Amino acid sequence: MKGSFLIRLFTNIVAKIPSRCDSTRQRCALLFCLVAIAFVEEVYLANGRNAYRNFYRRTIPAIIYKKRSNEQLLSKNSVAIISVLKDRRNYEEYRLAQDSFECYAIYHKYPWMVVDLSANATLQRLCPQKDFMFARHCVVAHKMDDISVHWILFIDADMGVVNPNHLIEEWIDVDVDLIFYDRIFNFEIMAGSYIVRNSNYGRNFLNYWANYEYRLPPSFHGSDNGAIHNVFMELMVPQKVNERRRCEKVWNASKSFDDLFVYEACVREVLGRVNKWPGKARILNKGIAWSRDTWLTNSMWCEKDFVLHGWQRRKMDAVIFASWPSPFTSVAFNMSFCGTDDAGLNWNYKDTFIRTEKEIETIIDGIIAETAISYKNALDRINNFL
Repeated sequence: MKGSFLIRLFTNIVAKIPSRCDSTRQRCALLFCLVAIAFVEEVYLANGRNAYRNFYRRTIPAIIYKKRSNEQLLSKNSVAIISVLKDRRNYEEYRLAQDSFECYAIYHKYPWMVVDLSANATLQRLCPQKDFMFARHCVVAHKMDDISVHWILFIDADMGVVNPNHLIEEWIDVDVDLIFYDRIFNFEIMAGSYIVRNSNYGRNFLNYWANYEYRLPPSFHGSDNGAIHNVFMELMVPQKVNERRRCEKVWNASKSFDDLFVYEACVREVLGRVNKWPGKARILNKGIAWSRDTWLTNSMWCEKDFVLHGWQRRKMDAVIFASWPSPFTSVAFNMSFCGTDDAGLNWNYKDTFIRTEKEIETIIDGIIAETAISYKNALDRINNFL
């Protein structure tokens, strides 16, 4: 209705331009009107979309029934959670994600560490990488010396706990020292979260990766996300030198995300169907990891889900890539509840966001199938870079 009103209004404006005005001015005025109408209509469309995506009938608080056993609390496989921040200036951008993880950690008695790199002169000296995305892995490697736990879950600042009825131990594989996972919507080895054993191999791997900043090609390289793929080729399949160099030619010539995806597809082809290297690392297959991107299902989740990635305030209900609606009726966590039986009251769910495993798996499986097609298409493009 308001869009129609604007059309009439701007038509009248154009009509009132004196006839003696040249046609160029008339065309400019008309173009301005059309752009303004399109903008207003886009705003109303976005508001309508957000109202639809956020619709719910009632609030359902979480009932936390999962508990860590005494054996797990005292086990040699004890786990800490670490998040590394460049600085705290934009902490509000990630507050919901960070609060949800801190509350989860308090309730389940996991050590929780948030490292502000800008406030730690020692770590800045030990981790001089200019790109924070690399420096954060160096930070994790050095913090491993300061804590007595045997495993560390590293998380991106925008990863939040949607379902506190999971334990990190579910994803620990004692046959390896590092556990990564395959991102669902593309061919990436996810760089923003991993589980690492507090061991020499784990520390050396992270430092090797962090120092890859100094070996990046002069191309659209993808920062630490692109580098982790070359790290895997060098450390997991060092014998495949010719195959690695072939992929590196793609990486060296990369000019866009599309090119970067071709490089990543090339790497995954070199690694082959093997996703576990005993004593070294493992890559969990799509859809079975502890975390996935929230926007894939518009923040809808099921009992199988644990962590959702992408909880950035600027993207909440925004008209941009990876926009997301909050699955909660409140984005404020009462941290005083977290160590009590009332902790579940912090996870106040919109009822319409809670789905069955079958519903979520159907969506995810569809994306995985589309990704498989994209993967084949990316492989077909490799020769274009050689």
